[in-house]
Amino acid sequence: MMGRMATDIGAAIRARRQQLRLTQRELAERVGVHPSSVVNWEKGRHPPDRNLGALEEVLGISLDGGEPRQRTSRDQMRETLAQLEEATRKLRAELSDEARAELDRQDAIIERKRGHIRAVPREQQQEQQRKRA
Repeated sequence: MMGRMATDIGAAIRARRQQLRLTQRELAERVGVHPSSVVNWEKGRHPPDRNLGALEEVLGISLDGGEPRQRTSRDQMRETLAQLEEATRKLRAELSDEARAELDRQDAIIERKRGHIRAVPREQQQEQQRKRA
């Protein structure tokens, strides 16, 4: 994967990253590499050999020269979730300290309620087992 092939892969990485509206830094964070790695991949300087799987997962495309893989609903959900998390992060950064504190308080309440909802079926199962015994 050197020379022309690395350049082609670099162009594919850049095109897909831009299509997903990700910065090089954001792509690097999601793949788990330094931003300079993304720059080097996109310029065709170095192929993403060690990070190919993670990169393909984040971008939702195949870069190994084979047939483009079909995106699954799981891939689509991950991409949507990543986009929502990024939008949420950006919105939180724009909030005042008081508004952020209130949002954190509401998040904590929601998490407690989620924990309670998950616990209820377990408690019901235990009660049913007690009745059977």
